[in-house]
Amino acid sequence: MTKRLVADALMVLSAIFLPWWITAPLIVAGCMFMEAFYEGIMLAAIIDLIYGTTTLPHLTIAACLAFLAGPVLRERVRWYS
Repeated sequence: MTKRLVADALMVLSAIFLPWWITAPLIVAGCMFMEAFYEGIMLAAIIDLIYGTTTLPHLTIAACLAFLAGPVLRERVRWYS
């Protein structure tokens, strides 16, 4: 629980102070290493709302794909416990 709160706080701070191309890999890593990482999808949607253009919400779509691929990849990666 503490790890998740720290990770959420770091990702929110990175979304506020760092460019999107640094926050996007953090969201993907969160989806890979944490179970049911809904916060990543919400954070990507907020980043798209604040910094995105009027076209497709690319970061939100990528976060949804990472969220769906996370459990499949977790099963296949040997080093994940």
